[in-house]
Amino acid sequence: MGIRQSELKRHPGAPICLLSPTAKAAIKPCESQLMSKRENDANNVFRPSDSPLTEHEKEQIALRKNLERLRAQRLAREAANATKKRD
Repeated sequence: MGIRQSELKRHPGAPICLLSPTAKAAIKPCESQLMSKRENDANNVFRPSDSPLTEHEKEQIALRKNLERLRAQRLAREAANATKKRD
């Protein structure tokens, strides 16, 4: 099953859609689609919340910052050692 040239015709700047006609029919076009309340609520689940961080999240952030600091120090030491060896 190949792609027909008529399927590749598009407006300038629009993305190429390589889906079959049956798959295209199953997908609503994004430009004219309005989300229902159920779809909107489902999307809101993945948005960051304004609730305060849990203890675990605070510990994870502190750990990440500490690891980044230690990595920067290690890279600085390695760079300094590399310049000393060349001299």
